[in-house]
Amino acid sequence: VANGNSGTGADNNWLKAFSGKVFYNIIDPLYVSASYYNSGQLDTVASEMSIAGLTGAPTRARRWIRQMAEVDLRYDFKKGKILNPPAYCDSLAYIRAAYGHFYDDAKRFNHELRVNDREGNYGYIEGLYNITKKLYAAGRASAIGLNGTPNTASLNGVTANRYERYSLGLGYRLTGATILKGEYSFNNQKKTADEDPKDNLLSLLIASQF
Repeated sequence: VANGNSGTGADNNWLKAFSGKVFYNIIDPLYVSASYYNSGQLDTVASEMSIAGLTGAPTRARRWIRQMAEVDLRYDFKKGKILNPPAYCDSLAYIRAAYGHFYDDAKRFNHELRVNDREGNYGYIEGLYNITKKLYAAGRASAIGLNGTPNTASLNGVTANRYERYSLGLGYRLTGATILKGEYSFNNQKKTADEDPKDNLLSLLIASQF
């Protein structure tokens, strides 16, 4: 339960945010979890829970509430000793997937124009394969869509009603604390005019922890 809804610790004096999660290992390699989030009354401030970079209220909303529900799965092949570390997996491979639903309940003042609620679904599937102890390959596909074709929002900075993103990459564990990574990400985004913005990305980076 959080006292403050904007991510800055500020209290807007409305209802408080709540988030909860339950998880269970059905069998040793299979991890399943379900989570729920309710922002409480946000008035006009942003939500601390972002959806494809979208944190603001629906257009013209003077009060709004964000609700989200999500189910996550992870299966490890030849599972190692550590299930889900931030930067290293000692299983031979794993697959993760998630599916979620969100609903932004918008309110208006009586004398103002109609305000539409915002609702949609999102999900992803990703996998990693350890080719050797040092070298691994990974891939990810994700999508978010708004329910109702006329509705659009700023999804990952693009005004659209659906956004899909795909990533392929290689990583090399140079040391126990440093990883070299290369990744290519591209999208298959469809908006009202069926245009595909040129926001493909090639990245090379070094990740190190101290």
